[in-house]
Amino acid sequence: MAMLEVQGLIKSFGGLTAINNLNLAIEEGEIVGLIGPNGAGKTTFFNLVSGFLKPDCGKIIFKGKNITGLKPHVICRKGIARTFQIVKPFPKLTTFKNIRIGAYHRSSSNRKLIDERVEEILNFLGLEEKKNMLGSDLTIADRKNLELGRSLATNPKLLLLDEIMGGLNPVEQGRMINVVKRLNQEGITSLVIEHNMRAIMLCSHRIIVLNYGEKIADGTPEQVAKNQNVIKVYLGDQENVRD
Repeated sequence: MAMLEVQGLIKSFGGLTAINNLNLAIEEGEIVGLIGPNGAGKTTFFNLVSGFLKPDCGKIIFKGKNITGLKPHVICRKGIARTFQIVKPFPKLTTFKNIRIGAYHRSSSNRKLIDERVEEILNFLGLEEKKNMLGSDLTIADRKNLELGRSLATNPKLLLLDEIMGGLNPVEQGRMINVVKRLNQEGITSLVIEHNMRAIMLCSHRIIVLNYGEKIADGTPEQVAKNQNVIKVYLGDQENVRD
């Protein structure tokens, strides 16, 4: 049984179909890259899975249970956490308190255990020396780590990472790739949206390609890199690329 299974998912906005009869599955223990041109439906898909949007049709199954249309906080408590493409930390809270908010979402019964968990996350992400800095004072790389840390504090089984490497330089991207791989070794399954092809090739076990809300490829990084449909969408027929 797949950890996440999507069956016949459809989502339209007026006359625009953003997700068109999408079927896919994510197995436990995978790092799956989700790629496609701008407007392909990637973030819409994340919004559907995480409960920020309701599908017009279809089912979303997580660990054998139908979670279609549930509220975001309910889905989070079931074990799905996400980051956002545009990171928005609480600017007047410290790094420590920003991450602690995520931990309180799952548990509020033991302050000591929660604070210990936050310290573990800070150390894991290399933010321990910046734990008392305000969110507004962090660099973009540190904000990306903070966004990830807040998600990790909810103790997810599945992480939805929306351009977690966007805006990072090559060294910072390399560090983030290593973080995603280390999380995988600790048992966290990840679905990663990313435009940087080198980064997605390096961190993914498998890659799914969307175009106009439809799945056009699904395979290993090597298979996807040689897929003529994918090459055409990215490099050839510019009419297939939407803003």
